[in-house]
Amino acid sequence: MSNVIDFLEKWGQDSQLRHAASAELEQVLLRAGIEPPVRAAILGADRCALESLLGARSRIVCAVFAPEQEEVEEEGEDGEEKEDEDEDDGKEKAELKSRSSAGRRVA
Repeated sequence: MSNVIDFLEKWGQDSQLRHAASAELEQVLLRAGIEPPVRAAILGADRCALESLLGARSRIVCAVFAPEQEEVEEEGEDGEEKEDEDEDDGKEKAELKSRSSAGRRVA
């Protein structure tokens, strides 16, 4: 299978090979030692057959799940819980930033 992957990588990198006639491509496949069923799938542009022969999955999904942030209550200097001053400051800064960028144009 690694020789098939190596060939596909070479095929994608070499523009002359990529646009070669099927007879020339078949000769390159023979020299690379690609088995007949795989060769037929490549020459016939049969992606499903090639995936099946290589045991590849056609649908691969990548997802990232970010953990939810927990709200941490901070205590003030006297041991009492801090009020929502920091939260209010953050909202005000966001509003100011939003207002200042509203008049800008993005190229």
